[in-house]
Amino acid sequence: MEIELKGDFNHGTGAKIKFGLSVLIFSEENTTIIFCPALDLNGYGSNENEALDSFKTTIQEYFNYALNKKTLVKDLISHGWKLKKNKLKEYKKINVPVEIPELV
Repeated sequence: MEIELKGDFNHGTGAKIKFGLSVLIFSEENTTIIFCPALDLNGYGSNENEALDSFKTTIQEYFNYALNKKTLVKDLISHGWKLKKNKLKEYKKINVPVEIPELV
């Protein structure tokens, strides 16, 4: 079965990551496995809830490590992700003379 997991990750440095990942859930030899092909990460347990808890821990550790080592972008690209550049508004600086009235 394939499902979409969504969540937010807040790193100690103030970085915030919102994510939505497709994961596969399957059982093998009495173990439930959650596998995320997009990041090559997994979690497992004796049931779906344990597997989900394990996957949450895995994804938190992944983001912590990648942000601490500053390798997140490189790792995402190595997994085939195509990243969009941040589109920040750029403002032009202009010099405009301003008259300040005298205080009486």
